[in-house]
Order: sequence, then C-alpha cells, then structure tokens
Amino acid sequence: MDRTVLPLAGFAFLATIAIIGLPQALAEPDNADDPVAALERYYDKLTKGAGRLPMTPIPGKPGKAHGNGDPHAALGPEKLVKVALQHIAERRQGEALNTLNSGLAKYPKATKLMGLRGVLLLQTGEVSEALQDFEAAVALSPDDVLLLVNRAQAYRQFGREDAALADLDKVLKLKPDFVAALFNRGAVHLKSDKFEEARKDFERCIAIDPHAAAPRFNLAMALEGLGRRDDAVAEMEQFVKAAQKESWKKIAEKQLALWKNGDAGGSGSARKAEANAPETPLQPKATP
Repeated sequence: MDRTVLPLAGFAFLATIAIIGLPQALAEPDNADDPVAALERYYDKLTKGAGRLPMTPIPGKPGKAHGNGDPHAALGPEKLVKVALQHIAERRQGEALNTLNSGLAKYPKATKLMGLRGVLLLQTGEVSEALQDFEAAVALSPDDVLLLVNRAQAYRQFGREDAALADLDKVLKLKPDFVAALFNRGAVHLKSDKFEEARKDFERCIAIDPHAAAPRFNLAMALEGLGRRDDAVAEMEQFVKAAQKESWKKIAEKQLALWKNGDAGGSGSARKAEANAPETPLQPKATP
C-alpha cells in the first residue's frame, strides 16, 4: 500500500567538476590565494574523487561581458576549463558558456570542455543539447567517470533509466567508491521501488562519506519501503542533524511526524522519494 511520503526536491549529488560548490571551495582558508590556483586544486580533487562533493546549486546569473576582443584566444583546453570554472565560481554562467563555446570551436575534441558545457546546459534545462555534448565526449573518453555520471543525469531527465543505470554501473566497476555514482544509482533504484538495491547504495555512500546528508534522507525512504519504519525514523533523525538547509530539515521533520503519528498506509511500500537533480544536473542540473 502506498503511504504518504514527502518528496525531497532540490537534492542532487552531482559528481563532476566544480560547478557545484566552488564558492565554498574558494572560501576555505587554504584556498584564499590565487582564485585560478584554487579552482585548479578543486578541479583536481574532484576528478581524482577525493574529498566531499558539495550539494548546493549555484544560480545562473551571467555577469558583465569582457571588453572587445577575445582575451582567451591563445589559451589551450585545460586553461579554458579553468577560466570557465572561475566564471562559474563568480556566478557568471553566461561568460562561462561563451568561453566553452569559443574553446570548442577551436578544440572540437576537447572532452573536458564538452563535459563542462554539458553541465551548464543541463543546469539551464537544455537537456538535448547537454546529452549531445556528453555523448560526444564519452565517445572520445569512454572510461571518464565524470562524463558517465553526467550523461546518466541527462538520460534520467529523458526517463531513460536503463541507460542511466548502465552508465552508473560502468562507473562503479571502474571506481567502486565513487559516491556520486552510488548516490545517483540509489536514486534510480528508489524511483523504481527497488528498495533493497537502493538501501545498499545509500548505505555505501554513508560509509564512504558519513557527513553527507542527502544519502541519509534517501536511505530512510528505502528503509521505509522495506517496511523497516523504526530504522527509517532513526535514519531520518540523523538526516535532520546533518542537513544544513532549514528547508530540508522542515521536509524531513514533517515526514518524521507522519511516521511517528502513524499514517494510513501502515508499513509496506513507500512512494518513491527520489533526490531530484536540483534544477539541473550540475547542480546546475548537471555536473561538469
């Protein structure tokens, strides 16, 4: 029997390049020097799978354009990625996209430029265009885990869950502890009411990164789907302690109240509570 479950909108554990949490990264004491150097360190950290991946989307507000001429004409693909990431960190999404477009016109096979542009397009809801970038990039770099995770996000936007799972499964064969892939695969399983598979993925996320909040919410939903109400309540309480946003806490607290007061469904199957990609996959609606 279906039970009342509050959807947790706005969570997406997007795993790829610095679009998601650059402001936090740049604000850290050890990143207080040259912003480009800070971005480079953050980008390297993400691509190597180290550290926590933030889960807060950056709003897309283009800033002022450059003056006349292209100040980046002589830069190679790696430098252009850094320039685009700096624009993103400073909330100049429009200039970031211009940088990536001009870079790809000059370097049409630069997969990092394609992947980052795909993330930005995904953030703005241009899913078809984003998927084109991800597919072209994966064709050139078929084992790039960041590209595969982002392509899976684009597939999910089209309801192509099987294709998304294939990409996420491949990522986890290449990199078994890649939290972004585990989280997103768990979300796909949760949406399909495959609660046991979802439970395993979210528990693995938490084992790898005990401080991450979002996997705990989804783990609670999976446990509820398995009929383990007491365990679901305990996990949701942990989520409330770990969540940073008050809006997230309120959603969880309302769900807890429903469970503790008893709802009409009793224990059994929970309606899917998927961690939806925040308005875009990178977080944007995508991941660079």
